[in-house]
Amino acid sequence: MNCMLCGSISFQRKGKIRTNRKILANKVLECSHCGLVFLNNDTHISEHHYEQSLMHDTVLDLAESRLETKVDDLRRLSMLESEIKDKNLVEIGSGNGGFLTLAKHLVKSAVGVEPEKKHHDNFNSENLKVYSSINEYANSINNSIEYRADVVASFHVIEHVKNPLDFLLQMLSLLKPNGKAFVETPNSNDALIKLYDSSAFQDFTYWDNHLVLFNKESIEHMVKKISGVTFRSIPVQRYGIANHLYWLANGKPGGHKKWNFLDNTSMNKQYQELLADQNMNDTLFYEFTKISSECKVAQ
Repeated sequence: MNCMLCGSISFQRKGKIRTNRKILANKVLECSHCGLVFLNNDTHISEHHYEQSLMHDTVLDLAESRLETKVDDLRRLSMLESEIKDKNLVEIGSGNGGFLTLAKHLVKSAVGVEPEKKHHDNFNSENLKVYSSINEYANSINNSIEYRADVVASFHVIEHVKNPLDFLLQMLSLLKPNGKAFVETPNSNDALIKLYDSSAFQDFTYWDNHLVLFNKESIEHMVKKISGVTFRSIPVQRYGIANHLYWLANGKPGGHKKWNFLDNTSMNKQYQELLADQNMNDTLFYEFTKISSECKVAQ
């Protein structure tokens, strides 16, 4: 298969696709030019897949779900606090609403877009305005520049969509000129893959709901296709040494909890910096600034 971003040929990566259902996808491919990683078939993701909660093997109640994501929600709030203060914020893929509930006290307005409907009633009771799709939200503001957002954020969503370039364009379309979009997504050059070559991690991280995975080269190749936008990278390492050693020793996740005595803040900071220098940090975090009234694919 050729790469959807640059059209170049691809080769097969090591590792299996983690799935609990019958799917046609059976290979993880990597573009030989831009480095995009993708499944060789995405037909198992239907139009209503996420709306119907088909991503989850187990169902957590809202409180349990927010407890699971609290560390990341607080990290993201800390990273973006100065960017969102007194601004109009839209979060695409707001999930359990954990980030929005923290952010709404800082911002001028907070809006979520979340296709999964199981928590929508809870959002209403919390005075969180959440729409089911980007189009639904765009129609609610009549696509007016005056009512567009100052900041649009999306955390671990772009890897779930079939056309990530279109998704990024949709995000940018919701912004006012000089507005900012923030995207967080897994790094396909994670040290557990590229440095440690952990077979167990590869068989875990390649998941049927992750249709594409980016590294620094592939995500920047994608954004350079779009006119009217600038970008910068902010490397993130979500998991520290304890997690990595546990994977290498036991071939299982959860080491940051089970071996938390190894999680030393200063040591993890140095470890993160070393991995980022090699572009092997586990998470890509990008800031995109819209510098024109409209962004489109450059001809």
